[in-house]
Amino acid sequence: MHIQHEESDIRGRHYINDESGNMLAEITYAVRHPDTMVVDHTEVSETLKGKNIGKELVSAVVEHAKLKGRHIIAACPFTRAVMQKTEGYRELLIDEPVEEKEEEKDKIYDPAGLNTSAPAPGMAAVNTFNSEEVEEPKESNKPK
Repeated sequence: MHIQHEESDIRGRHYINDESGNMLAEITYAVRHPDTMVVDHTEVSETLKGKNIGKELVSAVVEHAKLKGRHIIAACPFTRAVMQKTEGYRELLIDEPVEEKEEEKDKIYDPAGLNTSAPAPGMAAVNTFNSEEVEEPKESNKPK
């Protein structure tokens, strides 16, 4: 499966579509400063659950952040858990709570509706999980 990427000035996402163009998985973020991004949501379709797609999406975001010289605030609990448990990801994680002010929420440009509060039909929010279930990466999967 090919992970695609799109980014505007202040929003971005990594995602996987099927052959028909239907979204199967995505991780979304907001660029708050040139050097900081907030990962706010990860979701994976029921058909891809259990295939480590969520972790692959986190990996794609981390690699993108490294290329752009950004740190990550993980508002998504799944992303936070994966980053905390993966060597090579922790140094990018800014460990501070994210509390957006109500007036700042309206400033996020969201033309594609990426910052939805509920998963799309047929999708499961990944941020509803037990952090104990996130396994340590296998030696062969650790970044070098």
